[in-house]
Amino acid sequence: MNAKALVLGLAVAASALAGSARPAAAQATTVTTRPVVEFSTRGGFVLYNINLKVYASGLVVCTETFPRQPGETLIFHDILNLRDYRAFTAAVPANFNRLPARLYFRAPIADLPDRIVTVRGKKVEWLGRYQAGAPLPDQAFQDFVTKCGELFERAANREYCRFSRSGGFAFQQDDLVIKNDGSAHVTSQGALANVDEDYRVPVADMNELKRRFSRTNVWGYIWYQYPRTFATPGGADQRQYSITWNGPYGPKTVGSEDGANEGATYRLVKEQIEKILQDAQTP
Repeated sequence: MNAKALVLGLAVAASALAGSARPAAAQATTVTTRPVVEFSTRGGFVLYNINLKVYASGLVVCTETFPRQPGETLIFHDILNLRDYRAFTAAVPANFNRLPARLYFRAPIADLPDRIVTVRGKKVEWLGRYQAGAPLPDQAFQDFVTKCGELFERAANREYCRFSRSGGFAFQQDDLVIKNDGSAHVTSQGALANVDEDYRVPVADMNELKRRFSRTNVWGYIWYQYPRTFATPGGADQRQYSITWNGPYGPKTVGSEDGANEGATYRLVKEQIEKILQDAQTP
Protein backbone atom coordinates (compact mmCIF):
# COMPACT_ATOMS: atom_id res chain seq x y z
CA MET A 1 0.00 0.00 0.00
CA ASN A 2 1.57 3.31 -1.03
CA ALA A 3 1.26 6.58 0.85
CA LYS A 4 -0.98 8.21 -1.76
CA ALA A 5 -3.45 5.33 -1.60
CA LEU A 6 -3.43 5.54 2.18
CA VAL A 7 -4.22 9.25 2.14
CA LEU A 8 -7.06 8.77 -0.35
CA GLY A 9 -8.59 5.97 1.68
CA LEU A 10 -8.32 7.80 4.97
CA ALA A 11 -9.81 10.91 3.40
CA VAL A 12 -12.81 8.89 2.23
CA ALA A 13 -13.09 7.39 5.70
CA ALA A 14 -12.89 10.84 7.27
CA SER A 15 -15.77 12.03 5.11
CA ALA A 16 -17.84 9.09 6.39
CA LEU A 17 -17.51 10.14 10.02
CA ALA A 18 -19.88 12.40 11.91
CA GLY A 19 -20.31 15.97 10.73
CA SER A 20 -18.32 17.33 13.67
CA ALA A 21 -15.24 15.71 12.19
CA ARG A 22 -15.64 17.36 8.77
CA PRO A 23 -14.53 20.98 9.07
CA ALA A 24 -14.40 21.70 5.36
CA ALA A 25 -17.53 19.84 4.26
CA ALA A 26 -19.16 23.09 3.22
CA GLN A 27 -16.10 24.11 1.21
CA ALA A 28 -14.90 20.93 -0.48
CA THR A 29 -16.93 18.21 -2.16
CA THR A 30 -14.02 16.26 -3.66
CA VAL A 31 -11.15 14.40 -2.05
CA THR A 32 -7.75 16.01 -2.51
CA THR A 33 -4.33 14.60 -1.79
CA ARG A 34 -2.71 18.01 -1.40
CA PRO A 35 -2.47 19.04 2.26
CA VAL A 36 -3.26 22.53 3.48
CA VAL A 37 -0.33 22.37 5.92
CA GLU A 38 2.67 20.07 5.98
CA PHE A 39 5.30 19.96 8.73
CA SER A 40 8.39 17.77 8.94
CA THR A 41 11.71 17.44 10.74
CA ARG A 42 15.04 16.35 9.30
CA GLY A 43 18.25 15.24 10.94
CA GLY A 44 19.52 16.40 14.30
CA PHE A 45 20.20 14.37 17.41
CA VAL A 46 16.76 12.72 17.50
CA LEU A 47 16.38 9.06 16.60
CA TYR A 48 13.52 9.64 14.17
CA ASN A 49 12.07 12.14 11.70
CA ILE A 50 8.40 13.10 11.61
CA ASN A 51 6.00 14.31 8.95
CA LEU A 52 2.57 15.84 9.52
CA LYS A 53 -0.04 16.59 6.84
CA VAL A 54 -3.30 18.40 7.55
CA TYR A 55 -6.03 18.26 4.90
CA ALA A 56 -9.07 20.44 4.30
CA SER A 57 -11.33 17.55 5.37
CA GLY A 58 -9.80 17.68 8.86
CA LEU A 59 -7.78 14.55 8.20
CA VAL A 60 -4.32 14.49 9.81
CA VAL A 61 -1.80 11.97 8.46
CA CYS A 62 1.48 11.43 10.28
CA THR A 63 4.59 9.40 9.56
CA GLU A 64 7.42 8.62 11.93
CA THR A 65 10.61 7.36 10.27
CA PHE A 66 13.54 5.80 12.09
CA PRO A 67 16.75 6.47 10.10
CA ARG A 68 18.74 3.96 12.13
CA GLN A 69 16.28 1.21 11.19
CA PRO A 70 16.10 1.32 7.36
CA GLY A 71 12.60 0.94 6.02
CA GLU A 72 10.98 1.29 9.44
CA THR A 73 8.21 3.89 9.19
CA LEU A 74 4.97 4.20 11.14
CA ILE A 75 1.91 5.81 9.56
CA PHE A 76 -1.05 6.95 11.68
CA HIS A 77 -3.87 9.47 11.52
CA ASP A 78 -6.22 11.71 13.45
CA ILE A 79 -9.34 13.72 12.63
CA LEU A 80 -9.78 17.40 13.58
CA ASN A 81 -13.25 18.72 14.29
CA LEU A 82 -14.36 22.07 12.92
CA ARG A 83 -13.24 24.11 15.92
CA ASP A 84 -9.79 22.49 16.14
CA TYR A 85 -9.21 22.75 12.39
CA ARG A 86 -10.08 26.45 12.36
CA ALA A 87 -7.91 27.12 15.41
CA PHE A 88 -4.96 25.35 13.82
CA THR A 89 -5.18 27.07 10.43
CA ALA A 90 -5.80 30.44 12.11
CA ALA A 91 -2.40 30.05 13.78
CA VAL A 92 -0.60 30.20 10.42
CA PRO A 93 1.47 33.42 10.57
CA ALA A 94 -0.16 36.27 8.67
CA ASN A 95 3.17 37.02 6.98
CA PHE A 96 3.94 33.39 6.04
CA ASN A 97 3.89 34.04 2.29
CA ARG A 98 6.43 36.85 2.74
CA LEU A 99 8.92 34.81 4.77
CA PRO A 100 12.24 33.88 3.14
CA ALA A 101 12.71 30.28 2.01
CA ARG A 102 15.28 29.66 4.77
CA LEU A 103 15.47 30.75 8.38
CA TYR A 104 18.26 30.08 10.90
CA PHE A 105 18.79 29.76 14.65
CA ARG A 106 19.92 32.70 16.74
CA ALA A 107 22.93 30.91 18.21
CA PRO A 108 25.14 27.94 17.30
CA ILE A 109 23.69 24.83 18.95
CA ALA A 110 24.89 21.38 17.90
CA ASP A 111 22.68 18.68 16.36
CA LEU A 112 19.43 20.59 16.04
CA PRO A 113 16.97 19.17 13.48
CA ASP A 114 15.69 21.19 10.56
CA ARG A 115 11.97 22.08 10.64
CA ILE A 116 10.17 22.41 7.32
CA VAL A 117 6.74 24.06 7.09
CA THR A 118 4.66 24.17 3.91
CA VAL A 119 1.36 26.05 3.75
CA ARG A 120 -0.66 25.81 0.53
CA GLY A 121 2.46 25.17 -1.52
CA LYS A 122 4.73 27.80 0.10
CA LYS A 123 7.68 26.13 1.88
CA VAL A 124 9.85 27.63 4.61
CA GLU A 125 12.81 25.74 6.07
CA TRP A 126 13.98 26.58 9.59
CA LEU A 127 17.46 25.15 9.48
CA GLY A 128 18.96 23.80 12.67
CA ARG A 129 22.14 25.86 12.48
CA TYR A 130 23.48 29.36 13.00
CA GLN A 131 24.61 31.69 10.23
CA ALA A 132 25.75 35.24 10.96
CA GLY A 133 23.43 37.85 9.49
CA ALA A 134 20.96 35.25 8.23
CA PRO A 135 17.17 35.76 8.64
CA LEU A 136 15.65 34.53 11.91
CA PRO A 137 12.12 33.25 12.63
CA ASP A 138 9.73 35.65 14.33
CA GLN A 139 7.61 34.63 17.31
CA ALA A 140 4.52 33.85 15.23
CA PHE A 141 6.46 31.36 13.10
CA GLN A 142 8.01 29.71 16.18
CA ASP A 143 4.58 29.45 17.80
CA PHE A 144 3.15 27.78 14.69
CA VAL A 145 6.00 25.26 14.60
CA THR A 146 5.16 24.45 18.21
CA LYS A 147 1.49 23.94 17.29
CA CYS A 148 2.50 21.57 14.50
CA GLY A 149 4.52 19.53 16.96
CA GLU A 150 1.63 19.47 19.43
CA LEU A 151 -0.75 18.27 16.72
CA PHE A 152 1.66 15.46 15.85
CA GLU A 153 1.83 14.45 19.51
CA ARG A 154 -1.96 14.47 19.72
CA ALA A 155 -2.14 12.02 16.80
CA ALA A 156 0.70 9.89 18.18
CA ASN A 157 -1.03 9.60 21.57
CA ARG A 158 -4.37 8.58 20.06
CA GLU A 159 -5.38 5.09 21.16
CA TYR A 160 -4.98 2.61 18.31
CA CYS A 161 -6.37 -0.54 19.88
CA ARG A 162 -7.24 -2.13 23.21
CA PHE A 163 -7.03 -5.81 24.09
CA SER A 164 -8.44 -7.71 27.06
CA ARG A 165 -8.07 -11.40 27.90
CA SER A 166 -9.57 -12.95 31.01
CA GLY A 167 -10.65 -16.23 32.56
CA GLY A 168 -9.18 -19.67 31.98
CA PHE A 169 -8.43 -22.29 34.59
CA ALA A 170 -5.87 -20.01 36.27
CA PHE A 171 -8.10 -16.92 35.89
CA GLN A 172 -5.57 -14.55 34.44
CA GLN A 173 -6.60 -10.97 33.57
CA ASP A 174 -4.50 -9.28 30.88
CA ASP A 175 -5.09 -5.81 29.44
CA LEU A 176 -3.04 -4.08 26.75
CA VAL A 177 -3.56 -0.56 25.35
CA ILE A 178 -1.56 0.45 22.27
CA LYS A 179 -1.31 4.00 20.93
CA ASN A 180 -0.70 5.12 17.35
CA ASP A 181 3.05 5.55 17.81
CA GLY A 182 3.53 2.11 19.36
CA SER A 183 3.69 3.25 22.98
CA ALA A 184 1.66 0.88 25.12
CA HIS A 185 0.68 -0.08 28.65
CA VAL A 186 0.21 -3.64 29.86
CA THR A 187 -1.57 -4.73 33.03
CA SER A 188 -1.64 -8.41 34.04
CA GLN A 189 -2.94 -10.00 37.22
CA GLY A 190 -3.12 -13.68 38.06
CA ALA A 191 -1.18 -16.87 38.56
CA LEU A 192 0.67 -16.60 35.25
CA ALA A 193 1.89 -12.99 35.34
CA ASN A 194 1.66 -9.81 37.38
CA VAL A 195 2.71 -6.78 35.35
CA ASP A 196 1.85 -3.07 35.34
CA GLU A 197 4.30 -1.50 32.91
CA ASP A 198 4.70 0.84 29.97
CA TYR A 199 6.01 -0.79 26.83
CA ARG A 200 7.23 0.27 23.38
CA VAL A 201 5.97 -1.97 20.59
CA PRO A 202 8.76 -2.56 18.03
CA VAL A 203 8.08 -0.80 14.74
CA ALA A 204 7.99 -4.07 12.78
CA ASP A 205 5.43 -5.56 15.19
CA MET A 206 3.32 -2.40 15.06
CA ASN A 207 3.29 -2.38 11.28
CA GLU A 208 2.38 -6.06 11.20
CA LEU A 209 -0.53 -5.40 13.56
CA LYS A 210 -1.80 -2.61 11.31
CA ARG A 211 -1.41 -4.84 8.26
CA ARG A 212 -3.49 -7.55 9.89
CA PHE A 213 -6.28 -5.20 10.88
CA SER A 214 -6.70 -4.16 7.26
CA ARG A 215 -5.73 -7.40 5.46
CA THR A 216 -9.13 -8.30 3.95
CA ASN A 217 -10.02 -4.78 2.86
CA VAL A 218 -7.73 -1.81 2.24
CA TRP A 219 -9.40 0.24 4.97
CA GLY A 220 -10.28 -2.61 7.33
CA TYR A 221 -13.98 -2.36 6.50
CA ILE A 222 -14.48 -6.07 7.23
CA TRP A 223 -13.76 -5.38 10.94
CA TYR A 224 -16.84 -3.18 11.12
CA GLN A 225 -19.00 -6.02 9.75
CA TYR A 226 -18.11 -8.39 12.58
CA PRO A 227 -20.72 -9.05 15.30
CA ARG A 228 -20.17 -7.66 18.78
CA THR A 229 -19.40 -11.20 19.94
CA PHE A 230 -18.59 -14.32 17.94
CA ALA A 231 -20.78 -17.36 18.59
CA THR A 232 -19.21 -19.63 21.20
CA PRO A 233 -19.71 -23.32 22.07
CA GLY A 234 -19.62 -22.63 25.80
CA GLY A 235 -17.84 -24.72 28.37
CA ALA A 236 -15.82 -24.42 31.54
CA ASP A 237 -12.52 -22.57 31.92
CA GLN A 238 -12.78 -20.74 28.62
CA ARG A 239 -10.85 -17.51 28.18
CA GLN A 240 -12.72 -14.42 26.99
CA TYR A 241 -11.25 -11.88 24.57
CA SER A 242 -12.14 -8.33 23.65
CA ILE A 243 -10.46 -6.22 20.95
CA THR A 244 -11.31 -2.58 20.29
CA TRP A 245 -9.89 -1.03 17.12
CA ASN A 246 -9.99 2.75 16.62
CA GLY A 247 -9.91 2.41 12.86
CA PRO A 248 -10.79 4.90 10.11
CA TYR A 249 -14.54 4.50 10.76
CA GLY A 250 -14.30 4.98 14.53
CA PRO A 251 -13.97 2.54 17.45
CA LYS A 252 -15.41 -0.97 17.13
CA THR A 253 -15.20 -3.64 19.84
CA VAL A 254 -15.46 -7.34 19.01
CA GLY A 255 -15.53 -10.08 21.66
CA SER A 256 -14.78 -13.79 21.55
CA GLU A 257 -13.73 -16.74 23.68
CA ASP A 258 -11.82 -19.99 23.29
CA GLY A 259 -13.42 -22.23 20.69
CA ALA A 260 -15.46 -19.48 19.05
CA ASN A 261 -15.99 -19.41 15.29
CA GLU A 262 -13.88 -16.28 14.79
CA GLY A 263 -13.41 -14.40 11.53
CA ALA A 264 -10.07 -14.84 9.80
CA THR A 265 -8.97 -11.23 10.33
CA TYR A 266 -9.94 -11.41 14.00
CA ARG A 267 -7.82 -14.53 14.52
CA LEU A 268 -4.80 -12.95 12.85
CA VAL A 269 -5.15 -9.72 14.82
CA LYS A 270 -5.55 -11.60 18.11
CA GLU A 271 -2.49 -13.71 17.32
CA GLN A 272 -0.36 -10.62 16.74
CA ILE A 273 -1.65 -8.80 19.82
CA GLU A 274 -0.99 -11.85 22.00
CA LYS A 275 2.58 -11.92 20.65
CA ILE A 276 3.00 -8.25 21.60
CA LEU A 277 1.43 -8.93 24.99
CA GLN A 278 3.81 -11.82 25.66
CA ASP A 279 6.80 -9.66 24.77
CA ALA A 280 5.50 -6.87 27.00
CA GLN A 281 5.11 -9.29 29.92
CA THR A 282 8.65 -10.60 29.54
CA PRO A 283 11.13 -8.84 31.87
